[in-house]
Amino acid sequence: IQDSDYHGANDRVRKCRLSGMPDLKTEDEGFVRPHMAAFLNKLIDHGVTGFRFDAAKHMYPADVSAIVGRCNNVVSVTGASKKPFVYQEVLPNSDGITESEYYGVGSVISLQFGVSVGQQYNDGHPSKLVTTDIGEGWGLSTSSLTVNCIDNHDDQRSSAGSAASLTYKNGRNYNLATLFMLAWPYGYPRIMSSYKFDSHDQGPPTCD
Repeated sequence: IQDSDYHGANDRVRKCRLSGMPDLKTEDEGFVRPHMAAFLNKLIDHGVTGFRFDAAKHMYPADVSAIVGRCNNVVSVTGASKKPFVYQEVLPNSDGITESEYYGVGSVISLQFGVSVGQQYNDGHPSKLVTTDIGEGWGLSTSSLTVNCIDNHDDQRSSAGSAASLTYKNGRNYNLATLFMLAWPYGYPRIMSSYKFDSHDQGPPTCD
């Protein structure tokens, strides 16, 4: 895939070798979909109750839906039998692919929420988040179908994240922003679990 593909070439965004990786034929009902669903069901048998679909925008919503539809039910904390919780990474871009296209499959990740909150804390105007009621009115995704966060594994590393994003390195502002997210009635909050790092490609701590 080329950068130019993100400017209106929806099919090339969804049928591509993302970062050089092989592109599975997810529309195939005879082999690919059953095998992908079988792997997810194996995880469900081991107790997994939800899945995050990375780079979901690089698959057609119908393909993701068909795969998830083959998943076995899981037992929720209330004892109810239901499909596993699904949330998808669908980053808005000039390619025209929208988060709402994936609402029929499950929830979507809102990175823009964290960027917007971070911007206000960086600018010293966090009260604006309350007075202007941050959420769908800010053009963010539908609250009931949103998993929001202050930062994620991409935003933490400066070359991939927005300059407005907060991380643990922002100290007090990051802590306050996380508390705001947990208290604010928008989306399903996700707290970042990570570790201290000094360089972009640094791995996790070891016992060495």
